[in-house]
Amino acid sequence: MRRIVLIAAALVLAQTASASEHASPTAANSGVGWRDIAIQAAPLPLNGPDALAPGVTFMGALDITSPDIDRLHGLSDLKFTSSTDFLAVSDEGWMAGARVKLDDAGRLVGIEKGRMQPLLGELGDRLFDRPRRGPDNYDTWADSEGLALLPGGQVLVSFEHHQRVWKYGVDRSGPDLPRAMISPPMAIDFNYGFEAVASDGRRGYYAAAESGGVWHCRKDRCLPLADPPEPPTIQDAEMRITSLDRDPLGRGLFVLERTYVPGRGNTVHVSLWRDPDKGGFERRELLLELKPPLLVDNMEGIAAVKTGRGVRLYLIADDNFSASQRSLMMAFDYAP
Repeated sequence: MRRIVLIAAALVLAQTASASEHASPTAANSGVGWRDIAIQAAPLPLNGPDALAPGVTFMGALDITSPDIDRLHGLSDLKFTSSTDFLAVSDEGWMAGARVKLDDAGRLVGIEKGRMQPLLGELGDRLFDRPRRGPDNYDTWADSEGLALLPGGQVLVSFEHHQRVWKYGVDRSGPDLPRAMISPPMAIDFNYGFEAVASDGRRGYYAAAESGGVWHCRKDRCLPLADPPEPPTIQDAEMRITSLDRDPLGRGLFVLERTYVPGRGNTVHVSLWRDPDKGGFERRELLLELKPPLLVDNMEGIAAVKTGRGVRLYLIADDNFSASQRSLMMAFDYAP
């Protein structure tokens, strides 16, 4: 009975949201379910040579904003459902969807068909609405950090703070309620949890914690592939894994790492880790390094898309809801 009541309430909220005129960001923040939004995307230069390393070419960058909703911030990961359509999650419990626009040369020039929806909890409530606790008001259920696409249209979302991995898209007949997945051991620091997840191409997934450690989770267990450090501490100058995606050409995992040092800014690495289940995390092939004066920000998401010549890598930045940062999307072609 409780589930029926919750589903009925969620449907009422969805109908109310769809009937409302989203004339302001505040109005667009209400309700559940997908709602269309406009996305403004301003092109940005790389501030350096387009050819960054052998086989890697810069293919465009955008500064992303929306006049319709004030939740299009804090974008922590993205994955592509087709060659042009993608999903992204934010660290306040929202999911965005959109389509990239490419010019005749294949360069990233815009974004269209934007939409957003709040992620729901297991009881049908919006994670965004759950009260926060702690002296800094930062203890949240809504800090969605990693995103992975599973076969059949289901998605995995990893969360920090209340550390967990949830599967969405299980029940298509009602609200999109999550199902808990087996997950790796939790990090000691609540804010250094499962920053990255990626499908293994079957029903399992890879996960990486920001505090260190990589696992392959299948069925009822998560097997360690790279052990977290002992003690589990991270210095500001150390690279931290922020996103993973499976190489569509089957060579391993693309790994996004970044660090931030005051006075020096962000440094971002993109690597190909070959054969991760066979010790590939000891064989990292660095493909890309971004640091000032090149265009860079708090890059937290990576997606790999197969192309006719190799792989298109998309990166997305978490602006931390800060006026001094930007929600960047960047595109690079990798053709070894």
